[in-house]
Amino acid sequence: MARKRVATVARGVSSTPDAGAAASTEVRIRTRVRVRVRSRPAPPPRTRTRKKPLKYNPDWPKIAVARMAAHAESGVFEGENLIYLVNLYLFSSLLYYKYHVSFMSDEVFDALCRYLHGKYDELRDAGVWWVGKTVTRGNLEAGTCLGVTYPTGIVMMANEYLKTRRRRR
Repeated sequence: MARKRVATVARGVSSTPDAGAAASTEVRIRTRVRVRVRSRPAPPPRTRTRKKPLKYNPDWPKIAVARMAAHAESGVFEGENLIYLVNLYLFSSLLYYKYHVSFMSDEVFDALCRYLHGKYDELRDAGVWWVGKTVTRGNLEAGTCLGVTYPTGIVMMANEYLKTRRRRR
């Protein structure tokens, strides 16, 4: 809370009588002025960035796998988000090399590798975390993804895909 302090300010007004008067008279008028003194500036008003907190969706691996499966059949990658395409690359290579399950055809996988190899310089700017460690230029050029540690989210999606695949049989 702001403290208030009362200060007295004196204003001097002098008046000189006609030329015939010998003495000048000085009149002082005293007024009271209220001055607000703040010890620190007021904090800015609080604003909410989100109306509702984000909720964790436990079905996100199922949703991601369904989207990737539909996209893997088409084989068209132009105009897609690069983060999504790298996740598709890691997901399909994990299934192929670790679980021996073919998620997409070899031709589509090779086309994906060629597309990502052409966009390799843009991957880091697009926000892909795994450029240089998991996703290397040599692996994309060779059309493979051997000898890497896969991210946890990709492993979770692969496990979900394998569960749904077993249920269908």
